[in-house]
Amino acid sequence: MLQQTPPKKNNIASVIITFNPDEHFPSHVRALSPQVEQITIVDNASTDENFTFISEAQKQNSNVLIMKNSQNQGIAQALNKGMRYALENGFSWILLMDHDSHAADYMVKALIEAYQEAKRQNLILDLIGVNFTHQKTGTVAFAKECNDCIFIKKTGIQTSGSLLSQNAYTKVGPFREDFFIDYVDTEYCLRLKHKGFHSAISCRAHMSHTIGVPNEIKFMGKSVSVKNYNQLRRYYRTRNGFTLMREYVFKEPLWVFTKILFLAQEWLILFTAEKNKREKLKSILHGVKDYISKNMGKHTL
Repeated sequence: MLQQTPPKKNNIASVIITFNPDEHFPSHVRALSPQVEQITIVDNASTDENFTFISEAQKQNSNVLIMKNSQNQGIAQALNKGMRYALENGFSWILLMDHDSHAADYMVKALIEAYQEAKRQNLILDLIGVNFTHQKTGTVAFAKECNDCIFIKKTGIQTSGSLLSQNAYTKVGPFREDFFIDYVDTEYCLRLKHKGFHSAISCRAHMSHTIGVPNEIKFMGKSVSVKNYNQLRRYYRTRNGFTLMREYVFKEPLWVFTKILFLAQEWLILFTAEKNKREKLKSILHGVKDYISKNMGKHTL
């Protein structure tokens, strides 16, 4: 296994994936820029109007460069493109970000501190995630689990806000491009685990982030956050989710069982509380069909 290099500001580059970011994007980049050595924005064919916010962010920050795709290639392809560029330029750690994520001004410092604390406990981390806050609901993702901890061991790390080592990426390989978007991070985390790498959440690394179009509802007497994913996302979540379960049913039976229960609850909430039920059901069924036929890659409605 390659020798691990500890993360520090001058060996960390950030890769931000954009697709039609809004007017808040420049402020997200301004918050991140002083915390890392370089920022590479990989744009997945944003409209001219939305691209102006990306150009504005570059003008405001001297360490930002832009790589533009002529069409939307999916998050995995964009991540791999940004990763390759960063590694070719000698960076040892890559901070992956979505265009709607806003880093606290101490986020990267807290990620580094989590690595250092884990090392003191004889645990070498190669993927470190953040304790993010949902922008719409104000809910802190790992508030209960973290307590006063500096980090908690975790297998499932969301892409945005995650600090990934060159060591792990070189050994495990690129993100899975045939998934296009959903479960790209989950698949990578499972691959990391089965290659012997360790991941964790930095409890003190904070970032605001939005998952889906969240809304709080009452379901069976409890307050539940509904993601309200659109039709296309429902397709990818179904196809890719079932594909992962098929591939890991014997390697990770508990994860697969938990995922089945999660999907059952998600669909039950969808059919009782979300809008556009008929259209979303069609997308789910199409996802099942393509899962069975192993038809992967980009999908259009």
